[in-house]
Amino acid sequence: SVIALAFAVAASSLAVGLVVAYGLRAVPTVRVQLAALALVSVCVPLAAVLASGWVMFHMGADRKILAVAAGSATAAAGAGLLLARSISQSLRRVADASSRFASGDLAARAPTGGPSELAALAASFNSMAESMFT
Repeated sequence: SVIALAFAVAASSLAVGLVVAYGLRAVPTVRVQLAALALVSVCVPLAAVLASGWVMFHMGADRKILAVAAGSATAAAGAGLLLARSISQSLRRVADASSRFASGDLAARAPTGGPSELAALAASFNSMAESMFT
């Protein structure tokens, strides 16, 4: 039945997504982890949509299904990759400041922009750097 198929597709998508997301923890950089997560977030639902479309429509409307799925997948992957780039740039700025500080540039400070967690990390670094002089 259609309901059983829907549950099977949903359970399979969840299982694949969880396994892949768990495996991404072994990837060495946050940037690559985020980019891979963005791609997984697109590919798993895309595969579910295409599989469901194949079964439900017997691929009579395959070009329409494929065009809509490809368009939405491209938009989602692009957004995920932009987010990954933004987060990794914020991390890189804090890392650069800490490297400069460790190399003897005691005036080096991390920019406090970006997501709140990274802004808090930068502020903490800056506070630590300031406390060196008090």
